Amino acid sequence: MTLDATPPAEWARSTGPKPFVFVIMPFAESFDDIYEFGIVGAAEDAGAYAERVDHQVFQEGILDRTFNQISKADVIVADMTGRSPNVFYEVGYAHALNKVVILLTQDADDIPFDLRHQQHLIYAGKIGLLRNQLAERIRWGIALANDRSHQDGERFTVMAQGKQLPASSRGRMPQVFGAAKRFDGAVQLRIAVQNQSFETSPPLSHLYLFSAQNPALVPAVWTEIDVESGREVTAGSSMRGGRLRSVRPVESSAVEGYPLQYRLPLQIPPIPPQAVDEASIICQLAQGVDSATEEFVLRIHGKYGVHDFGFAFDVTRREPV
Repeated sequence: MTLDATPPAEWARSTGPKPFVFVIMPFAESFDDIYEFGIVGAAEDAGAYAERVDHQVFQEGILDRTFNQISKADVIVADMTGRSPNVFYEVGYAHALNKVVILLTQDADDIPFDLRHQQHLIYAGKIGLLRNQLAERIRWGIALANDRSHQDGERFTVMAQGKQLPASSRGRMPQVFGAAKRFDGAVQLRIAVQNQSFETSPPLSHLYLFSAQNPALVPAVWTEIDVESGREVTAGSSMRGGRLRSVRPVESSAVEGYPLQYRLPLQIPPIPPQAVDEASIICQLAQGVDSATEEFVLRIHGKYGVHDFGFAFDVTRREPV
């Protein structure tokens, strides 16, 4: 794995709080220099500060305090040397909270087999080596923790045809309804996206629908012929004189059980916190089909991750007026 070793100049210049590195390790006297000069020194080199629980002042029990500090920390550094049960227990708790954990050891055999794929370094009792290598890993850990924080904070609520959709592609799908035009089977699927985070969302340019194989209801676009080039261009749902064309899917394994992936021809501009933006998707019934219920997964690609919303779209052709 490639580590970003760029010096954290922005932290050094900032007057705000430094990233917090919580240290889990045996409290034996033989580890004091490793802690003071190796780990604390490495954190300072990385523009952070490090503490272990026995160097803090607190009133609650030590285990409660340890859990509290693990929860608050940006990065966890854990020295596994000696295979301390307490250290193992606290590392397990940190992993359960999805914390960034950097493992240390003087002996590779002290890291359990199922944790050896995690970020770790073997310092063999050499404090200078530990400080140099750990500073680099702490920088990497802070950057990763920052990305995770943004991803956890990026939240969208999506409604289709006025019904809120669950943020999942599994389980029972909520059903929404639409009436298709008799002559071409076209129906509009109204989508509303609310930004539930505390920051303005970036433009959402990549939205997809996933569906099952050979669906009777598919995304479509209005097209018309460009006069100058003679090429077919997307006209939008409000244009007249165009024709309806199905969006071509590509095969995908991104969502289990939904092998067809359609790139939707729409974009959503930046959405302020708690604000809502709306868009419409055109779908079309297959020729000769008067009604269909298709399950879809709507995928929104945000800045920090993907967001899936599942639903079933029940469409029936309108009766002639």
